Amino acid sequence: MAASVISDPIGVVLEGLNPCAIDDRALQKELKRREQGLVFSGAEIFMHVQCEGKERILRADVLDRDMFDPNAATPENTSLTMRLLARLDKAFPMGFWTDL
Repeated sequence: MAASVISDPIGVVLEGLNPCAIDDRALQKELKRREQGLVFSGAEIFMHVQCEGKERILRADVLDRDMFDPNAATPENTSLTMRLLARLDKAFPMGFWTDL
């Protein structure tokens, strides 16, 4: 486990998006992309957020084509997740991910 601090408020980190306002159907539609075409690698990302006192788990599948294809047509919520991960990558010391 590691910890780091991002000085920006959560609204800035999530680019003004309220994670509690993301529609479950939109997330499910994004997850169905795995069934379209070949998938060789990727990452399953789970974000735990508190919405009205209840825990909500938001899942995003970042597929290999999202990472490597410049014309991947990555859905909105998955793109946001990728930008968030890039921001977190800058906040952690070099080599953190390879030490896990």
